[in-house]
Amino acid sequence: MIKNYLVDTRTHPFQANGEFEDGYYFHIRFRNLTLFIGIYEVPVYGIQNMGAKALYTESKALSSESFSDVDAITHVSYCYKRFKMFGKGEEE
Repeated sequence: MIKNYLVDTRTHPFQANGEFEDGYYFHIRFRNLTLFIGIYEVPVYGIQNMGAKALYTESKALSSESFSDVDAITHVSYCYKRFKMFGKGEEE
């Protein structure tokens, strides 16, 4: 499902970007106990396509301050399944 994945930072905030096998891209950020995941048609890392509009987003509060790569992959995978099932979600 996830083709590649690059962590920008593991400290507050945790941020990572990646690409799915079917060509969609994602950005994940965990800061102040809030998780944000966005799915895009174009890559949004660095300054490249920074103004890109998300096709699907999810935000939720988490109860733990710790957040790992495994947590990120798990949340992104579930988010992507909902995107594929339901299409557009909330927009950032």
